[in-house]
Amino acid sequence: MLRNWWRARRERQSALRIAAAHWILRHGRFARRLAGVRSMDAYLLGDLPEQERWGKIRELIEDSEDQEKTQ
Repeated sequence: MLRNWWRARRERQSALRIAAAHWILRHGRFARRLAGVRSMDAYLLGDLPEQERWGKIRELIEDSEDQEKTQ
């Protein structure tokens, strides 16, 4: 049971990383700001799981931007 939970967790994280990469490719330098807007829109609509998803995507975008700056 623990193995299935861990596998599902890794798959969710992988899906978020893929979504963040697609968002960056689609929106370029505006990706982080637009992901924040999506997160806020979901919050205002009361869709908390979607708000959390976009918040995590925004964090991944920020991390990738930080990595690019340090390289």
